[in-house]
Amino acid sequence: VTYSTDHHPLSSDAGSLFWSDPAGKVGNAEFRTDKGAAANSVDTTKGYTFESFVKIPEDFNGAQHGWGSALSRDSAINKLVDGSEDTDPTVMFGISNLRELRWWAEPKQGSGTTVWSHEVPKDEWMHIAVVNDPERDSVEMFINGAPILRNAVGAEGLLPRDLQWVMGGGFDNQRPQDPWYGWIGETRLTQGVLGKDQWLTARAHNDGKPADTAQPATDGSALSSSTSSKPAILGAILGIAGVAGFIGLALPQLKASIPQINALLRKYHLPTLPELG
Repeated sequence: VTYSTDHHPLSSDAGSLFWSDPAGKVGNAEFRTDKGAAANSVDTTKGYTFESFVKIPEDFNGAQHGWGSALSRDSAINKLVDGSEDTDPTVMFGISNLRELRWWAEPKQGSGTTVWSHEVPKDEWMHIAVVNDPERDSVEMFINGAPILRNAVGAEGLLPRDLQWVMGGGFDNQRPQDPWYGWIGETRLTQGVLGKDQWLTARAHNDGKPADTAQPATDGSALSSSTSSKPAILGAILGIAGVAGFIGLALPQLKASIPQINALLRKYHLPTLPELG
């Protein structure tokens, strides 16, 4: 596992962690919360909101990399719930061999549910939110702000035990397995139900409103960041360009660039720059 400066454009983190290809390797690379950390015994009786930024590598192969876990808890259900024979952890967040994201949680015997996504894209950052709302008796997953169709009812809260959280792998009967392949960015578990205006993607833009996290499909070009981030980025570029023009720096280059800058501004329905004399 290595540090990478690659990150989602709406993340406040300046980088991410990259887990390299685990196929054929025996060991797992993992990070875990300290024993006794507050997150290990978080109170989720009023629900919870889990969020993470993840990206799947272009060469992801379901047969080799499927069922990898980005996050789990060091636990086995059969050791915590009387009468259970399930050796899985009480929480698992990962990806299937069909490239579907999965959130699994079992707060008590027989009430565990799995929330499945559609097939997710490769080589593109995604914001994942899983919201457990006890009042609605629901567990919902959102990808880039859009709700998926295979959500669940039940599984309210998380099993109330002091259990370490593990990033980068999963377990079977508390034996490490299912290593993750790809990037994991800023990740958070919050007590209670958070609306979109409180998610990690709710970064303030010029209009003071939260960002729209919907990511339209691309034609395979390099422009895979969220639509709402482009005006913000353009605004920052234009702010710098305006200062440069004001103090007379690189004025010929700025003049020559204005038609291209205005073309981009018109594309996103933003005010254009005046031509410089």
